[in-house]
Amino acid sequence: MSRVGAGRLTLPAPETKARGLRYAPGFEMNPDLQTPTDRAKPYTAETVAVFLGWLEPSGHAKRKVHTALAALELIEAGVFPPTVTFAGTRGRV
Repeated sequence: MSRVGAGRLTLPAPETKARGLRYAPGFEMNPDLQTPTDRAKPYTAETVAVFLGWLEPSGHAKRKVHTALAALELIEAGVFPPTVTFAGTRGRV
């Protein structure tokens, strides 16, 4: 999302009143934004899924997109450190 926030990568524009709206470069869902410039780069799990091609046959984002964004939101909030590992996995999140 840092590239989206810096304007080096463009995602499809989400609906104005989309559920689960986030603003690049952050991962927090529905943040309390202080300035209009904070709203410059909106995205949703759906727009990320369209960009990645990770869509269900129904056209909705695959579960892994929602899961990844939720994990990144928790890391950004400091709930989990960025080096968390889970049973059966290796490496950095």
